[in-house]
Amino acid sequence: MKELGIGKIITEKQARDAIHVPVMPVTLPPNEYWSPGQWVSFLNGKLVKTKTDAIGIIDPFLKENWLREGTQVWIFLFPGSITSLRHDWSHPVVEEALKTSTHKESEAWVRGFLKDKFMYGEHLDGKPDYEGYNEVIYEDFIEQVRRGEPFVFNSDYHGEEDALLRFHLENILGERLGKDVYFGCSC
Repeated sequence: MKELGIGKIITEKQARDAIHVPVMPVTLPPNEYWSPGQWVSFLNGKLVKTKTDAIGIIDPFLKENWLREGTQVWIFLFPGSITSLRHDWSHPVVEEALKTSTHKESEAWVRGFLKDKFMYGEHLDGKPDYEGYNEVIYEDFIEQVRRGEPFVFNSDYHGEEDALLRFHLENILGERLGKDVYFGCSC
């Protein structure tokens, strides 16, 4: 957005373009009337109207003239003002899991996943030996993930279920997993 000069008068020939605008949801505080395009900031953790040290504006595309307290709206942050950027994503398998997965369902999914992927050894016929899987392995796995340590499976696991595994682990732990947590195979 900086390169385009968003928030400044155009002084050079420009073509049509598309931009990312950082936004955040807020609930409008009491004892004020708010309007779309209102310049805002935060003072002592409370949303306030301001022109001098504004960080953004209330969604300028709203059709209402006035917004009442308690209304939830987007704040569009000023161009070039954020220090990091996050893109939200979707995945059909994860979206389905989000609709249906409780904590217990996530625990059951991870246990099943570990039973499928954890191989203690192999029988002479080449089939995996699941006798090595037990409750201790599940608890150790969860603790290792909680500590943010990588986990290597003794199987041919190549990350094909990473998104779903991360979803269920985050559901169990009640927090987001860091980027440094990864899973792989010992091959």
